[in-house]
Amino acid sequence: MWRVLLISFLVVVVGQHLITFLYIMGYHKYVYKHRPGNCRKLAGIDNGMQDIEVFLDGFALVASVKPKCSWSTRTCFKDSIEIFELHQDASKLQLKFLRQMQDIQMRRMSDVQAVGPRQFYITNEGYHKDFPMHQIEHYMMFPWGGVVYCDGDVCRQVSNPLYEPSGIQLSPVWTNVKMFIYISTLYGMGLQIYSRDASDNLLSAQSAQAINLGSLVDKVSVDGRGNLWAASHPVAHKLKSHLEDRRNKAPSQILHVKFDHNTASPHKKYEVFEMYSDDGTELSASSVVVFRQSKLLIGSRRGHMLLCEVQAGR
Repeated sequence: MWRVLLISFLVVVVGQHLITFLYIMGYHKYVYKHRPGNCRKLAGIDNGMQDIEVFLDGFALVASVKPKCSWSTRTCFKDSIEIFELHQDASKLQLKFLRQMQDIQMRRMSDVQAVGPRQFYITNEGYHKDFPMHQIEHYMMFPWGGVVYCDGDVCRQVSNPLYEPSGIQLSPVWTNVKMFIYISTLYGMGLQIYSRDASDNLLSAQSAQAINLGSLVDKVSVDGRGNLWAASHPVAHKLKSHLEDRRNKAPSQILHVKFDHNTASPHKKYEVFEMYSDDGTELSASSVVVFRQSKLLIGSRRGHMLLCEVQAGR
C-alpha cells in the first residue's frame, strides 16, 4: 500500500515538473509581428550584446559579446567585475581601466548595477559554474541563483533564492520615497520587485512582488517616468536552438510595464503592453532594450541592434 502511494506521489511530482518545464519552453506559442513604428538596423554590432547604458546626453555604451563565446566554453573564464572611468570630450569617449574585482560569490553573473564607486549589486543566474552541473540545475529548476551586494572586497547574498535571475535595475530616486530594485528572471518568466534597505543594502523578501509576464525576461531597463521596459524571449526552445546555431531564428518581444505612480503603492497596480514582437526574421533573441525620447534601442543575444520609433500614444 505504501509503495503504491509513494510511486503515485513520485509520478505526480515528476509529471507536474515536466508539464511546467514544457510550458516554459513554449512549444504551444506562436509569435506574430508587431512594431511600435518604423524600425531600422544599426550598423557596427553583429555579434550580439548583453547590456546597454544610455546617458542623459544621449550617448549609449553597449556591452557586446565575443562571436565565438558559448555556454559550453564558459568555464574557460572567471567571473569578475571590471571598473572603468569614463572620460568625455568634444570629439570622443574614452574608458580608463581602474581595477578588477573577484569574489567567490561571483559565480554565474548576468548583470551588474552600481550604487557607488566600489559598491554594486550583481545577479547570479545559478550556483554551479561547470556546464554539466549547470544543466542539471537548469532542468531541475533549482532556485540557486540570487542577488549579491559587494562593497569593496566584501560580497554577500542579499536576496532570497531565485530561479535564474538575469537583469537588475534601480528605480529612479525621484519617483518614490523608497528605493526599489527590479530583477528580471529568465526562466522564471517575469519580474521581482524588492524594496532596498539603505542601512544594510538587503533586499526585503517580505516586500517582494512578482509580476508574471509569460515570457523569458532577459534584461530590464527603467525609463524617466519610473516604468519598466523588458527584452524577452517568448519561445524558449527556439532561443536554445539559436544559441547553439545563430542561423536558427528565435522570436523577440519587448514589453512595457506601466505603474500607477499616483498611488501610495505604485507597483500594486500596473499595465503591461507589448511594444515590439518579431518571429526572428528581423531580430532574433532580443536581449536588452532602452527607451529614450520616443525611441527604442533593442539589442539581441547573437545578432544586431534595432532603432525603432515609438509612435505617439503607444
